[in-house]
Amino acid sequence: MPTQDASASFRFSTDDLPEAARAKVVRELHEHATLPSRPEPIEPLRDYRVRLDITKRVLPGVIIMSGTLCGLRHAIRSRGSVSSSEDDLLVGVNLSGRSIAQPRGRELVLLDGDAMLITRDSISLNLIHPAPVNFLGFRVPRDAIAPLAGSIDDALIRMVPAGAEAIKLLVTYARAIAEEQPSLQTPELQRLVATHIHDLIALAVGATRDGHAIAQGRGIRAARLRAIMASHPPNAPSSRSEESCRMAERKTSCTRSSTSPCGTRASRMPCTMRE
Repeated sequence: MPTQDASASFRFSTDDLPEAARAKVVRELHEHATLPSRPEPIEPLRDYRVRLDITKRVLPGVIIMSGTLCGLRHAIRSRGSVSSSEDDLLVGVNLSGRSIAQPRGRELVLLDGDAMLITRDSISLNLIHPAPVNFLGFRVPRDAIAPLAGSIDDALIRMVPAGAEAIKLLVTYARAIAEEQPSLQTPELQRLVATHIHDLIALAVGATRDGHAIAQGRGIRAARLRAIMASHPPNAPSSRSEESCRMAERKTSCTRSSTSPCGTRASRMPCTMRE
């Protein structure tokens, strides 16, 4: 059931509910939620065991959701069926498990580590989770990503393969922020964190040359520092941590022309699903 705590804006789990009651409660999540952070409609899959355990964290400019889905179908609403405050971009990272996206009658399979960016279209889009899936999701304003990534509406779905460095950094950074959210007290700090997430998303889905340069000096630098801190606890030898910091600093100064976002080869650019 829903709970509120100091480190999360909202938590919901079906674990304490009898299985016969889960379908009804899951459907009511969307119906009873308030704007602007209403979740997309969720429908139980017939003849599948239903489990939902999600945590939602809200910062100015980004909503972060994480958890486990099983036996569920997400219906991503069309642009015409949402309010102006909900016409945002959705980013999902399939941390583990198997999800199926169904855009315009097609099927795209997401496996461990795969990610995608979804823009709202004239019709709805289904995301199917038959078996347990661990996920990390983001809702961000369209006008926060567009200046960095260019024509984001050229594709309904942009797939990002597992292993992309920007996605790895995005996951590491989001997890660190989840742990530290109680300390993010000032609006300025909260907006800075949201900006870093915008940078990482833009790089993952294909930033413009200018957007790449901007993000290298903001989101990438911050996320790499978080990654170093996560891999080197406070009691680790200082010389090792200092060397890691120097390595990260050298990485952030990579040239724009020879690399694509986050220093990966151009062949690692995300795939897009076009009509």
